[in-house]
Amino acid sequence: MHDTLFPPDPLGWPAGFAVLVSLKVLGFLWHALCMHIWLIGLPLAAGLIRRGVPLGERILRSMPFVLAFGINGGIVPLLFLQTLYGPFFFTTTILAAWFWLSVIPALLIAYSLVYLAVSGWRRVLTSLVASGLLFAIGGVFASTMHHMAQPDALVRTFLTTADAGAVAGTHFWVDAASILRYALTIGMACGTTAVWIAWLVSRSGETGFREASAQWIWHLYGLGTIVYALAGWLYRPYIRAYVPDVWMWLTGASVPLAFGVVVIWSRHPTRRWRMAMTIAHLLAVGMNGISRQIVQTGKLAVWTDQWTVPVRYDWGGITLFLITLGIGIGIVYWIARKTIWARSATDASGVQPSGK
Repeated sequence: MHDTLFPPDPLGWPAGFAVLVSLKVLGFLWHALCMHIWLIGLPLAAGLIRRGVPLGERILRSMPFVLAFGINGGIVPLLFLQTLYGPFFFTTTILAAWFWLSVIPALLIAYSLVYLAVSGWRRVLTSLVASGLLFAIGGVFASTMHHMAQPDALVRTFLTTADAGAVAGTHFWVDAASILRYALTIGMACGTTAVWIAWLVSRSGETGFREASAQWIWHLYGLGTIVYALAGWLYRPYIRAYVPDVWMWLTGASVPLAFGVVVIWSRHPTRRWRMAMTIAHLLAVGMNGISRQIVQTGKLAVWTDQWTVPVRYDWGGITLFLITLGIGIGIVYWIARKTIWARSATDASGVQPSGK
């Protein structure tokens, strides 16, 4: 019955399951880091600019770069998601079709508003509206990813909402688990934004500005740690059957441990501790990404045996993808380095109050 409802691709996969999942998780991490920064950094920048804190201007100027590469980075895991779990993913998005179609205009509007904010036009208002749109888009993705792994719920929804085999596309799933899943993302997003700010201000020539920014950094990471810990503790019963206990506890402890490194950095803001803080946070985000994949694989294993799907290796396509991915990562690193280290004509001490 399960194979009939969600049959595997008869043509097979272009690479093995382990290879496709690894690339999916890697692409998701790239997208998640950027997503974290705009999810928290944009409203934070608006609030700081409203209060006249110079750090807000510095964060806002980095948003076009983060948004552009986050959107493009999101294509990678989405492509592998369709390859691995096409029947489940497409069924979920069809049942919530109008919400998914609304993502495109909402994203275009948010993207335009970010550029308007950076240009100085009503920076606080445009930043907050863009932030609200991006938050709503994140909610659509969080709901879809959570319920895609529950095919039995998809079948029930179809049977109860379909009219002559057609659905209205207006079903939106919201339950406690999906809300907690999103809360975990928000907690980690606070940490990612804090680390990003640390790099943004690291090249500032003003000692007072760096010291004032350091307070915001560890406070923001601390807030994210609290949100992450509370949401993780409440979310634990929903995934306990799929994630090994040892890995679950290690993943849960990863963000608090990274926060400890952030606190040390705030007292000893050296390059070495900044690198340690960054590595600790990347490990925490990576472990959470792997945990989510473990849960997704475990839930869908009941409906499809992902290890027995035929594989027809497309070495030409895989090689080209890996080469292109490597070049892309190198370009992103170079642009990020220039973005962080560049000294803008409007420095932290020269924040313009116009456009608030």
